[in-house]
Amino acid sequence: MSMTLVTGATGFVGAVLTRRLVLDGVPVRVFRRAGSKLDLLGETAQEVEHALGDITDDLALQKAMQGV
Repeated sequence: MSMTLVTGATGFVGAVLTRRLVLDGVPVRVFRRAGSKLDLLGETAQEVEHALGDITDDLALQKAMQGV
């Protein structure tokens, strides 16, 4: 199964989506800011890959999308 990139994973909807994907066995990489709180992800935060950056940073986004 291929890697899925979730942007906004530290927000309410993104966290719900991320947790569901992990429960379904989908490999997930979350793209988030370095200072983002991971509270809404709960234990799922330890089960996903983390790519750090800002959605407006083309280079960081391209790096996060490698292998997705």
